[in-house]
Order: sequence, then structure tokens, then C-alpha cells
Amino acid sequence: MSRRSTVAQSKEAEREVARQLGGRRLHAGEWSGMGHKGDVDVLGSGWAAQVKHRSGVPDYITEGFRQIREAVAKTSLTPLMVIRTKPGRGRQAETFVMVDATTWCHLMEV
Repeated sequence: MSRRSTVAQSKEAEREVARQLGGRRLHAGEWSGMGHKGDVDVLGSGWAAQVKHRSGVPDYITEGFRQIREAVAKTSLTPLMVIRTKPGRGRQAETFVMVDATTWCHLMEV
């Protein structure tokens, strides 16, 4: 696949995420043009996102989501997928909390 089509696919993924989550896709350099550091792909009310477009995610992530959705299906609890990294030489452990887009939209009342 050419670089151009990969870039086009990534931009389309950012547009779709913006539509799904009720945000706005920022153009290249727009975030830094606002005087900020780093890179933001989608900006919403009170949140910012970096979008990664991939052909798939590791099985442990999809399986973790499946397990928690099944476990809380008949409750009012919010399913969260949490990944905790192991600490290593000179780096602390990190915890990442993920929700699917449907849950996010429900939580944010989008």
C-alpha cells in the first residue's frame, strides 16, 4: 500500500472517530498552532484524542472487552478494559483504561 493511501486512510479514520465521539478532527499542525505541544487528532468538549488506525488489535484486548461486557451485561455497570504495564529499568508501571466508542458516547452523553 502506498504512503499516500495509508495517510488518506488515517485521516478518514480520524474523521470517523470525530463523528462517532462528537468531536472535531484537527488538521495537521492545528493543535501546535494553538500554542500547544504534542499532536492531537480529534478535539472534543473537555477531551482530546490521538487516533491510531490499525488493521486489528491484540487478541488479549478484544478478549478482555468480551469478558467484561459479558460479566456486566445485566447490570448498570460500565465495562472498562484496563491494561497495567510492568515496571522496568528506569520506568514506572502505567495503567491504561479503555472503553469502547458506544460506552464512551453513553458516558459523555453524545
